[in-house]
Amino acid sequence: MTDEIRTSIIGFGMSARVFHAPVILTIPEFRITKVVERYREESREHIPGVDVVRETDALRPIPEETETEFLAGKSGRGQR
Repeated sequence: MTDEIRTSIIGFGMSARVFHAPVILTIPEFRITKVVERYREESREHIPGVDVVRETDALRPIPEETETEFLAGKSGRGQR
């Protein structure tokens, strides 16, 4: 497969640092291009060349050549 799947991570807490990013980094077809971190830039220590952004709006616009977009994440933080 020659096309890479550009991937963003929203938030870089323990789950992203210990589970999500390491797993994504082992898949050759995937490249983590952006991480949303409001206050720090910790992801730069773990993901070479990543672009750290402060807001999810910075993940858009999705380039026209992109065929698929998947958004996943927590909602309702602190709510049950």
